[in-house]
Amino acid sequence: MADKNVDIAANGEIGQKMLERKHYALLLIDIRMPVMNGRALYEYIEQKHPRLADRVVFTDGNTSRDNVAFWETANIPFLPKPFTTDELTAVVTRSLERRHRIQ
Repeated sequence: MADKNVDIAANGEIGQKMLERKHYALLLIDIRMPVMNGRALYEYIEQKHPRLADRVVFTDGNTSRDNVAFWETANIPFLPKPFTTDELTAVVTRSLERRHRIQ
């Protein structure tokens, strides 16, 4: 059975450190975080952990044109805030299924 534990990072810099210590099946990243935002964290993931890049789902309450263009260009799933538990479950399920089809 898959590990269903969830770790939370208060900002992208903490998230970076966590990625150095543990393997993650999926990364739900908020675009607006203090210290290091989600986009910078994603760029770090692409450079240092490229195999994790297809495990990212972004979330944010701001669907600005710039953010939408970034998600579409990078082909990253997006979950707009506020979201329900059912919406979260659906995007996580789809993302994990997509990842398994790619492997």
